[in-house]
Amino acid sequence: MLRKPYLPVIISFFIAIVFSQALALDKSCADHFHDVTAAVHSDFPPYYTVDKNGRPQGFAIDVTEHIAKISGLRITYLVKNSWTEIIQAVKREQADLIPNMGISAERDEWLDFTAPVETFGIRIFVRKDGPNIRNADDLAKYKTGTVKTNIAVSLLKERTDINLTVYGNIKEALFELIAGHIDALVFPAPVLMKMAREARIDDHIKTVGKPLIEVKRAMGVRQGNPDLLERVDKAVNQFVHSKDYELIYQKWFGKPKPFWNITKVIILMGVILLCTVSGLMLRHHRSVLRMNIILTHALKKQRQVKEALKKKTHDLNERVKELNCLFGISQLIETPGISLKEIIQGTVELIPSAWRYYDITCSRIILEGEEYRTANFELAPYKQVSKIFIDEVCVGVLEVFYIEDRPNSDEGPFLKEERNLIDALAERLGRVIERKKMLEEKRALEAELRHQQKLQSIGVLAGGVAHEINNPINGIMNYAQLIVDDLNEDSPLTEFAGEIIHETERVSVIVRNLLAFARQEKQTHSPARMVDIVEATLSLIRTIMRHDQITLDVTVPEDLPQIKCRSNQIQQVLMNLMTNARDALNERYPKYDPGKVITVTSRVVLKEKQKWLRTTVEDRGSGITPGTKMQMFDPFFTTKPKEMGTGLGLSISYGIVQDHHGELHVQSEPGQYTRFHLDLPVDNGWELG
Repeated sequence: MLRKPYLPVIISFFIAIVFSQALALDKSCADHFHDVTAAVHSDFPPYYTVDKNGRPQGFAIDVTEHIAKISGLRITYLVKNSWTEIIQAVKREQADLIPNMGISAERDEWLDFTAPVETFGIRIFVRKDGPNIRNADDLAKYKTGTVKTNIAVSLLKERTDINLTVYGNIKEALFELIAGHIDALVFPAPVLMKMAREARIDDHIKTVGKPLIEVKRAMGVRQGNPDLLERVDKAVNQFVHSKDYELIYQKWFGKPKPFWNITKVIILMGVILLCTVSGLMLRHHRSVLRMNIILTHALKKQRQVKEALKKKTHDLNERVKELNCLFGISQLIETPGISLKEIIQGTVELIPSAWRYYDITCSRIILEGEEYRTANFELAPYKQVSKIFIDEVCVGVLEVFYIEDRPNSDEGPFLKEERNLIDALAERLGRVIERKKMLEEKRALEAELRHQQKLQSIGVLAGGVAHEINNPINGIMNYAQLIVDDLNEDSPLTEFAGEIIHETERVSVIVRNLLAFARQEKQTHSPARMVDIVEATLSLIRTIMRHDQITLDVTVPEDLPQIKCRSNQIQQVLMNLMTNARDALNERYPKYDPGKVITVTSRVVLKEKQKWLRTTVEDRGSGITPGTKMQMFDPFFTTKPKEMGTGLGLSISYGIVQDHHGELHVQSEPGQYTRFHLDLPVDNGWELG
């Protein structure tokens, strides 16, 4: 007996021997296998087809796999779309063999064949209800079909008495037979019957007569490979007599097993018996089952109605929100005295209430560069946009945002009804803006007309008053002068008479201004340079400005275009504007100050593609209040003490500028600055005098 210490050694030795033999076996098997390329057709059922992944399958493929396993071959398939391509692949040594190739003398020239894998007959097929064709001799009377590349073509092509049609594939030929376009079809029997069974038309066809020829199929090996031929031939002889071959043949060519057999009949009888017993047992439950069905249907209908009602209620609530929004905007528009900006801002604030997720909705309107937004506004990727048009011109956009993500609907997270609503709001805003602007323009024109009428009325009145008081004033002035002339210089009456003369001269100035305002004398007009007009004005006022410690900053280029004007009148306008600027600076700065500056500039500007000459008189004085700005061009309106102004200067200036087809407007901030713009067209259409 062996001792225990030797047992592990013996076991290890035994394992080593087994392992080495396994390695040797694996090596010998690896050496035994031989790589072979087989050329196969892509569409020749049931011998060759390809699955959805492009892998070959079919009767010939299954046979080849078994033969390869027996003979120790590793098969690589070269799939081609025609027999011509397959033949060329073998002749060019791209493939080593062709599985299940029909044996013929023509193919013996470039292929060596193994023992036959399969033997089948080329037979005549006819319709069961077709003409009485019994054998090949009867084919001369009828239309006969076969398939290109099939051996049947060689069998029948020498029969000139047969009306033969050659089809491109067997499917086309078979259905031509069924349709009655041909009377007989000659083709290998197993393939055609397999196809007919799959198409469920095998009951409509039959074979007649004896096979025209028995065809043998074998493994075709490219000539010049005797070792491969011998190996495959041995495997074929072994395989075709095996049970596996019968199973493969049955799989691809065998007739389907009859549906009814003893087992199925017994099962059917049992089912019938069970159903009978069950029917008897459940018969008394039929009313309950019927009631359950009715109740189930009623419950289903109720759920559908409930869901439909829920959807309708939701849609109705959404429409109510939209109507409330539109009603609120309508009320906003109709509010008396409301401005356009207030309407737009109010609309922006009303919009979110009409959207489904109103609590996370914000909106804004961008109109002509100005932005109106809700308090919670923030940019987000979920938005709807609609453009605002006036006279087919885009003047702005209306935007609605969801500041949080929501499930997708018709337009992102938005509903199609919301798209219709935002477009309707944008369209209505365009109409409102257009109407508001028209009203504002109408009011401005009416105000301008009233102002012109007022000036005209006051001008008529002023002219009449000036003429009525001019003669009495001259008389008073003359009598006062006579009194002065008769009095001694030290007489106390001399001072009183001098005051009379001073006041009458003041009244005379007022009268002359009234006459100028009333007549607006039509002086001759001629081309003039603004630099000359400004310089003439400054020559009259420069001494006064120097006395009041006011600095004049003048920038009037000499190369500015000439204008057609009455130079004296334009000089009068500039004198008035500079005098008003002087008074404003003296009011703010009674003594010297670096800010006591009057700036006079001239430059060319474009208005509607027309050149205008803009002359600006600017001061940093006391400024003009909004209330004063509304009345400043009215006759006799003045903010100065009565001894300093008559209130006619700006009215006369305004009339002069209007007569020159120009514009006079002002910009001012109280306590900051005042800026008068005198705009005159370079060409006002006047003919030179």
